[in-house]
Amino acid sequence: MTKLIYSDLIKKLKNKDFDFWQSSAEKRVLKLFHSASKRAPAYKDFLQKNNIDPAKIKTINDFANLPLTDKKNYISQYDLKDLCWDGNLTKGGIIAQSSGTTGVPHFWPRFAENDKETMLLHQIFFQNLYATYGKETLFIVCFHLSAHIAGIITANAIKDLIDGGMPGSLVTAGLSKEDILNSLNK
Repeated sequence: MTKLIYSDLIKKLKNKDFDFWQSSAEKRVLKLFHSASKRAPAYKDFLQKNNIDPAKIKTINDFANLPLTDKKNYISQYDLKDLCWDGNLTKGGIIAQSSGTTGVPHFWPRFAENDKETMLLHQIFFQNLYATYGKETLFIVCFHLSAHIAGIITANAIKDLIDGGMPGSLVTAGLSKEDILNSLNK
């Protein structure tokens, strides 16, 4: 993964046009596909079972030839470790859980590089959208904080930014309106 640096990204966001971002996204998607077809045991097997030769996927238009993945035909068919890079679930990540809208939650590996990208996105939000980055700010995360991913990644991103020098404090109040209001009062 290319190291993302805030100042470089902001400069590009201001100076690059749509075609640049479209081309960059297509290159990144193709690179990710080829990496997954080699390194994720489940995806490698899935492609073989669907008679897909990854070497033939050379352009973004070639993605039309790929079978769609979903919970039924992909996620539920493989062990969690086989959905990970190199079949390794122990490379220092968080095991998150979906909300289970179908009645059965699914588990998802989330690794350090994902959290770094999320932190960068939060920095962009706080610095460019909300103008809170350099100001002393109380951040109250009101997402559910158990295995569900939204609360965890939001709290971790804010904590990492504070640890890196952003002035502020973090409260993880959760979903309870009473707890949120109590956090504000205290």
